Amino acid sequence: MWKYKKFNKAARIIISIICAVVLLGSMGKNKDEGNVNQDTQEQSSSNKSSKKSSEKYPEFISSDFEKRLYDTIESNKAKLSDIGYEVNEAGETMLTIACRNDEDAVNSVIKAIAPIVAENGNSILIRVNENGSGDKLLAHVRIFDNGTYETIGETKDYRTAYKKWVGNYISPLNGECTDLSDQIKRNLNDQKSFEHINTSIYKGTTPEAVDEANERLAQWGYDKCFESNDVLIITEFSNKNSYNATVRNQAIGRLSYADNKVYLIDIRPLV
Repeated sequence: MWKYKKFNKAARIIISIICAVVLLGSMGKNKDEGNVNQDTQEQSSSNKSSKKSSEKYPEFISSDFEKRLYDTIESNKAKLSDIGYEVNEAGETMLTIACRNDEDAVNSVIKAIAPIVAENGNSILIRVNENGSGDKLLAHVRIFDNGTYETIGETKDYRTAYKKWVGNYISPLNGECTDLSDQIKRNLNDQKSFEHINTSIYKGTTPEAVDEANERLAQWGYDKCFESNDVLIITEFSNKNSYNATVRNQAIGRLSYADNKVYLIDIRPLV
């Protein structure tokens, strides 16, 4: 009986030890599986984050420089649609962006990316298309490696600040300059008989255009009063003279960029 009790007690001890070993092994396995699951979840989360980041950019965007340009252009309500490298003999990069047709909006984008271009150390060309109109070109801009920039070409459809300024004085309907027409009427015998026929304008946006306008004024016998960015206005009109006969005349005026005023230079018979 004593031997049986002694054996039974020893068996219970052995069985307890075996259970403890099994239990500890099971706990370690669960812990390892937990670590694996956590690592898998973290890797999956990382892959999703990486995929989401890559999906943010078009396929032609790869370098950090390109991503900074893309993000900055997007934040200024424009879109980077293409990047071309070594587009000319100077090996310049060309960006194609789509932007609202307004010089202030375009300049906002250019000013924002100029420091990024300067930091990169190479000048770039920018083709500016009108947003929402496909490939309709507005202008070309060059940003130099020091961060300065200049417009090197613009289309007639590009809404620059200068064009908007001229548009304040020249009617988009018939080209008439109402300020000049009012001054013409004050010099007529019968103001009510004034009939606008057509108006031509010449813009002094280049030194050559300024010289040409002044030469034209000199040929007509007037002083060379035309200055940079002025607008030469030539209006043809009809009116009744003192004999009540309808005649055609020509008025010459100048829209001063410096003064924001329209000056009547002369009225002469239309030959």
